[in-house]
Amino acid sequence: MALPFLTRIFHRVPSLFDARMPAAKRPQDQKHFIKKLNGLIRQAKVVQPPQVHLLSLADLRPALPTRWPGSRPHTAAMLAKAVIIANLDPPRLFTEIDPDTYLLAFPSLGLEQARHRLYKIAGDVSWALSSGQFVSPPALAASLPFSSVCRWWRLDLTAIERGLSQARALVPVHSAAAPQSRPAPMAKGARPIARAECRSWPCVHDNGTSPPLRPRLAAPALAPDSQLRVVWRPTWVSQARALSAHCARIVRSDGGGRPWLEGSAAYPSGSKASLMTIERHVIGAVVSILQNGAVTTDLILQICWESLQRQTRRLVTGLIADLPNDILGHRVKMEIFGMPEQETGPNLLEMVGFLRRIGCETLLRQSPERADCAMAARSGASMIGIDLSCLHPDQNFSDEELMVNLLRLRDKARRHNLGFYLWGVRRRPLLTFAINNGFDMVNGPALAGDLPCPTGKGI
Repeated sequence: MALPFLTRIFHRVPSLFDARMPAAKRPQDQKHFIKKLNGLIRQAKVVQPPQVHLLSLADLRPALPTRWPGSRPHTAAMLAKAVIIANLDPPRLFTEIDPDTYLLAFPSLGLEQARHRLYKIAGDVSWALSSGQFVSPPALAASLPFSSVCRWWRLDLTAIERGLSQARALVPVHSAAAPQSRPAPMAKGARPIARAECRSWPCVHDNGTSPPLRPRLAAPALAPDSQLRVVWRPTWVSQARALSAHCARIVRSDGGGRPWLEGSAAYPSGSKASLMTIERHVIGAVVSILQNGAVTTDLILQICWESLQRQTRRLVTGLIADLPNDILGHRVKMEIFGMPEQETGPNLLEMVGFLRRIGCETLLRQSPERADCAMAARSGASMIGIDLSCLHPDQNFSDEELMVNLLRLRDKARRHNLGFYLWGVRRRPLLTFAINNGFDMVNGPALAGDLPCPTGKGI
């Protein structure tokens, strides 16, 4: 008589540790998970065919920082569960296979929607456990038919392990020469683009081969009647989920009916005097705003590669280096642009090291076909990005082709633990795509127009 009673008590012990957690917000035991999902299937409340989804942290743990040592696995597990719960719709079906593996169900979502939700959860868990840094490999995700993992009201652990092994085998090799192939996100009713039609940006490969160099489009030296002013472009920051940064941009008019030049297109090549004049004008505007203390958003300062050469770098950064360290370290990001396409890395390493000693976070903007994430990561830069307004005239890609190539660049950056940002977005579909796909920073006319001075707070 005592044996059934003791058995019931024994099976209740695991749930006692979760007693203070609301029932709807803790993982069900495996039998309850199966019973609940089978009940929804019988009631025809599950999109057919029924699928379950696996999330494994086993490959993620070795890449985590020292914040999660082996002595604190439960803290990481609690954080992972919190992220999962936040992304589940009622009735929040998920169960724990082992401390590193979770089984989820999205009964109301179609297969494609469920997979997107699963990959979002995997990315959010990786982001949360890595303290806001991109780690590689991320949390592992896999989708399986419910019938293949449930046998006689029990979970088939062998089938689950086999599904994870197959998903692990599909993780792309960490090589910039083999970017992950992704289908283009399509608007509803749009015709899918065939792979043969979708042109790709050439990329810098790990084996040393590179696409041919393009002639650089540069502005002439400043004219005697040239006029300069600085405008501020509001920038979306993914981590803050707000327009919480402003990018300083130079606007140049040479008079005589010549067109206005903006941003990096306004910087001359071959005229040190003109270049120094522009740099001092921009840096003076940034320093003036920071000293007034009226702005609480981050400020992004663009600096040309030629200005950071050893002979002139202290002339350019002297004003900003006098600012307090707490302002430089938390409010100012330095973006290097205009790096020569034949650069191999030593000069970049020296420049980034110089800016980091001042106390500034450093970003690196490159042309898309020359985006060398490995070199950027070695230099110590925190992010790499591109400016769509600086694309060469023959790079007239459609929105769908741009989306495919931007995803490849973003994934390539993440494989090297770099953030990825995008400037110069002019069309709303591209803007929505960039924000929804977790690009770290985004700006452009499609988001907000340039301002004469940055606003006081992020919006």
